Amino acid sequence: MPFSALPVTAAWQHRDARAGFEVAWFRAAGRGYHLSGCTTGAEDGQTWVISYAIELDQTWATRSARITGQSAAGIRHARLQADGHGHWRIDMIDGLPWFTPPDWIDPDRQPRPSGRSAAVW
Repeated sequence: MPFSALPVTAAWQHRDARAGFEVAWFRAAGRGYHLSGCTTGAEDGQTWVISYAIELDQTWATRSARITGQSAAGIRHARLQADGHGHWRIDMIDGLPWFTPPDWIDPDRQPRPSGRSAAVW
């Protein structure tokens, strides 16, 4: 299915679930796409901000993602990389290895601890 040309940027408000705002930027990058953005929110009296950079291949499959979040609880970082064959590299998140499996393993894409002490393929 062909896609229309990407906009350079887009912005929208969160509705119903929380008060917030998001801004994203889109660009072609090599044989894929780069998306980056930032979202903020206020939910149940708590405020937070999340920034992200996502690399997609030409089929729009996620190849890598870098995410940083900040709230009153502190700053959190996560980084994921895919090899294009359904395997993910998982980095440490707040001192613990976590991963989100591909949807063919877990259709709900629930993050889970890996039980290992280092990131592996």
